[in-house]
Amino acid sequence: MRKLGLFVNMTGKPGGAAGGGGGGGGFSPYMDAYGADIPKAAFALRKVKSGATYAITVRRSSDSATQDIGFNATTGELDTAALLSFVGAGDGYVTRWYDQIAGLNLIQPVATQQPRIVIGGALVTLNGKPTIDFAQNLGLGVGQLLVADLTSVQAAVAPAFHLAFAIETLIAQPSAYPRLAAMQPVYPDGGVGDYTQPLGLYLEVASGGNFALQRAGQSAPYTAGSGVVGKYLINAYRERGTSNAKIAAGWSSFLDSRVWGDFTMTPTMLTVGSTNNTWDGVGFHGRIAEVNLWADDTAGTTANTKASATDMNTRFALGAVIP
Repeated sequence: MRKLGLFVNMTGKPGGAAGGGGGGGGFSPYMDAYGADIPKAAFALRKVKSGATYAITVRRSSDSATQDIGFNATTGELDTAALLSFVGAGDGYVTRWYDQIAGLNLIQPVATQQPRIVIGGALVTLNGKPTIDFAQNLGLGVGQLLVADLTSVQAAVAPAFHLAFAIETLIAQPSAYPRLAAMQPVYPDGGVGDYTQPLGLYLEVASGGNFALQRAGQSAPYTAGSGVVGKYLINAYRERGTSNAKIAAGWSSFLDSRVWGDFTMTPTMLTVGSTNNTWDGVGFHGRIAEVNLWADDTAGTTANTKASATDMNTRFALGAVIP
């Protein structure tokens, strides 16, 4: 059976436009070598797949004007010269993080909920590479977050999905389980549910610094990994053919990590940085550099998911041990 993938350190076109080559100057995006076994969605601040034109849309604080930011044609890295020239001495807020695969872009139209990539005229980085800052997520309810509509791929990701994130936590997280990300259904009334419904898979940073998975309506998340402040490669997935969900901070313990049983859901929405619920916890206080979402026949064990995780780990010096 051919395996498909979704991997993680959203308007309607992949990376801003279709077509285009590898970026010139001999540069070739690393996912070009993966053939058909690629993520369902890939969010990065570098070109990872040919055909991507833009990485992000940025709103500047000086006058709220917006501009799409693409890639350096020679290196494939984010065009930071264009970004910093546009933003100037103020702050640059991310309103859209382009999916470079299929146009499942992460978006945020509400100004107060937009994370930053430039602060006071300076680029936000992780290991010297551009990253997105969610560090204002200290209040209760909906925080800084980006949201993608998964309706077009929900049939693929419902049986099994794998999320991989390159992140940096900046402070000891509050005890209310900050939400790093969530896979959620959109409810018929247009809302996103309430805590009595056992729907939605939440990736959290639990009190004490452990990474955790939690379902809506459940108060005791399973945890894996540990660390309050630091850089991490986070993997979370739901297995095909079972009702389990697992998490690991890294890769070496991925298949042996904690299990959440009795879990079924058809996700229609991916949120990054917080959840889209006014009642639910707090947002993640840290930085997110890349996110990949795979729909996976073998619960995240394909060669390309591992290769992509290795690439992410090396790029951001996350310190995870990957066999």
